[in-house]
Amino acid sequence: MHALLSYPEQKEATIRWVQTLDSVRLVRANIATPFKNAVKNALAFTTNDYVKSYLKKAMKPWKVNSAAFTKRAVIWLVDRVGALMRTTVTVFF
Repeated sequence: MHALLSYPEQKEATIRWVQTLDSVRLVRANIATPFKNAVKNALAFTTNDYVKSYLKKAMKPWKVNSAAFTKRAVIWLVDRVGALMRTTVTVFF
């Protein structure tokens, strides 16, 4: 987890992929297309190899009618990175 969060990535890129993944927070888990599209877009936006690896692993057990595992993994990542971004912004500004 430390390696994932300490990877040197531009702040704008991080914000972009976090927002992309956060957009599916309120989507029901049985609607698969938004999750798949959000993960694919986040993979395109990020330069963080650890995030790419995490998202690819989250997509491995993918089933069209049940995206619950992927949704939990995506929301977990967004919450952790979002919390870190909020604390660093608060500390430095």
